[in-house]
Amino acid sequence: MKELIASIASLMLLMIFVLQFAANQNLLSRVALADAVIESFAGSDTPETDKLREEVARALGLAGSEVTVSESAEGIYTISAPLTGVIACGSLLGLDEKENTVIYKKAIGAGNEDPDNNDGHPDIDADS
Repeated sequence: MKELIASIASLMLLMIFVLQFAANQNLLSRVALADAVIESFAGSDTPETDKLREEVARALGLAGSEVTVSESAEGIYTISAPLTGVIACGSLLGLDEKENTVIYKKAIGAGNEDPDNNDGHPDIDADS
């Protein structure tokens, strides 16, 4: 009986790694789709912020109100949105929802500028 209990506990811990892999794939595909949506708006001089917000929200699987699009005086648009469920089984590991959330941020400039960090990848801020 002890072996059965130990094997069930071991199997449960091993499943966390499989679930985390699945969560990572889900997160990466949502971020890649959001990046593609944002890049499609990057070529225009004045992107329609409401349409951009809705398209990014759809790509990330969020409500439109959760995505923010802000414009700076230089014409740089910054898109940010919270991504929850980054760690699979976070509640099992003792993480609350706030600790299991990161902020997706991406900036596009007027024309074809890249005001982001010039590496082509979005900034993900875990401190916010």
